[in-house]
Amino acid sequence: MIQKKIKKLTSIFRQTYQLEGKTDAGDIRCAQVMDRIRSLGPLPSGADVFMWFEQVVWRLSPAALVLILVAAFCLTQLDILADHEVFSLFEDTEEITLAQLFVP
Repeated sequence: MIQKKIKKLTSIFRQTYQLEGKTDAGDIRCAQVMDRIRSLGPLPSGADVFMWFEQVVWRLSPAALVLILVAAFCLTQLDILADHEVFSLFEDTEEITLAQLFVP
């Protein structure tokens, strides 16, 4: 029984291999379907603001990352601001207590 099935499968494989170059009705039907799809044209695109925003963000994000890295490198290597000027930005010269905030 298994031998018969194997022989049947082999004969089917041989026939399909021999008919490989020939077209049949299925191929013609497939070509007609594809021609019909092409004749319909592209789908109408919905102009969605969020879709446009997502495309812009993903296209500009690599450039923005490169600019941030270059700016960080330049600030650390070129020493545009002196160290004492940078630390003076974070230095609190005048201490204010909670009581001083509420006393007129």
